[in-house]
Amino acid sequence: MGNANKLVIHIGAHKTASSLLQGILRKNMNALAGQGLSALVDSVPIKATYRMNFVPRYRRLIWQAAENDGFTGQNEELDTLSQMIRHLVDELPYSKRVVSDERLLGPMPGYTNTLYPGAAYAAEFIERTFGDLSPSILLYIRDQAQYIESVYLQYFRETGRRGTFQDFFQTLDLDQFSWRRVVAPFTDRFGPDRVKIRSYDQDVREDILVPAFLSEIGYSGNLPFDRKRVNARFSEKAMEIYGKAYPHLDGQDRFKLQHQLKACFPVGRYPAPVLLRDEQKAMLMERFGEENLVMARGTFVESTNPERSD
Repeated sequence: MGNANKLVIHIGAHKTASSLLQGILRKNMNALAGQGLSALVDSVPIKATYRMNFVPRYRRLIWQAAENDGFTGQNEELDTLSQMIRHLVDELPYSKRVVSDERLLGPMPGYTNTLYPGAAYAAEFIERTFGDLSPSILLYIRDQAQYIESVYLQYFRETGRRGTFQDFFQTLDLDQFSWRRVVAPFTDRFGPDRVKIRSYDQDVREDILVPAFLSEIGYSGNLPFDRKRVNARFSEKAMEIYGKAYPHLDGQDRFKLQHQLKACFPVGRYPAPVLLRDEQKAMLMERFGEENLVMARGTFVESTNPERSD
């Protein structure tokens, strides 16, 4: 993904260390500037415009587009939001720019029972807004078993709704949980050469998550971060769920989470799936495992619109 004048749009997905990567960018703006790189992340200078104005309206726009099979009747809002984020990017001072926000994909599972049903409309919005800049799209995918458990923890923490993990799992339409469905709209619009898929699981196993991300956005070298503290923050939030804040979790779920998270605290390791039953893990691996490996190797993803030629 390397050239002197470029825009990289990092679209998550959720639960693939996006907050960690954005925090590293936010805390090292001067170092980025030293290599001619600007970053648009959810930071204080743009909080009022971006987080409190653009983000909730954008999520609603993508949600409605998914429900209505298009941006029907939303042209004015589409134009407004497109101009809003384009202005923020145009104001970035350097020739190499990165936009990093997993919310650009739309609502995560939990808020919907499928995997990013608005991905096609997110791709359309990004092309409409930044197409003339020939952006590169960076997307991290994650093993469905780990992803679903992590989404469950975040969803119940954010909403305070009730339900055990198995209750949550039964609401998901697993036929719609292939990452291929998320990736294909972007390869349709931007071409496979400008859509980079990375495996969160593989990068974590190989201990290259942060340096690989920095390389993808055009930064040469390393930037500091506190691996153990990041993991502890996740674990503390998860502990709130099975502990004081959300006692509705059943005893078995609570015990598994407590045991796993405490084991992860001292070593800075991300929790492995513990709430899925063995047969559920095996089913997810059989259904999606090979496909995930193929995509992470950069193999072209079939178009969802084979007649599209532009």
